[in-house]
Amino acid sequence: MPRWVAWLIVFSCAVGGSGAIAPARGQTIDRQYKLKAVYLYKFATYIKWPERAFHDDASPFVIGILGPDPVGADLRKIAKVKKIDGRKIEVRNYEQPEEVRECHIFFMSKALTSEIQGAAIKLLSGRNILFVGETSDFLKQGGVIDFVIQENRVRIYISKSTHEREGLEISAQLFRIATVVR
Repeated sequence: MPRWVAWLIVFSCAVGGSGAIAPARGQTIDRQYKLKAVYLYKFATYIKWPERAFHDDASPFVIGILGPDPVGADLRKIAKVKKIDGRKIEVRNYEQPEEVRECHIFFMSKALTSEIQGAAIKLLSGRNILFVGETSDFLKQGGVIDFVIQENRVRIYISKSTHEREGLEISAQLFRIATVVR
């Protein structure tokens, strides 16, 4: 088992569960987004971005969130104590995709319409961005990774064609825990 999967299990137990989302506790959404925040951070440790994705060696690793932000608080806690490839992590919120200048992971919650998500991906496509969402048609919109809740668990779907379009090299370890679609 990859070490980061074990880390996810430990983290999920620390926030009150086994990795499954426990609806009986009334904390379903909070726990779901805590897990998604951990996944967003861990994705960055199993994906390689081309050098051109960074302005220079001192550039931060940017995780952007468009619109409503259910993961930012937990990501900021992680960013205080972790780095990605020696780079400081910055979590940035955006109201409009036109505001994005530098971004490596771009999360769009299900609160955004498919039209907004598709337009954002179209505008930012080809800039070495890992687009992550959580709607049933996110990968069809051009997203790279989609979170899907199945049997009260967070599942990961990866689009092979869009990660290649973005010039991202995804580790075999990440592919092992995800469902890959074309």
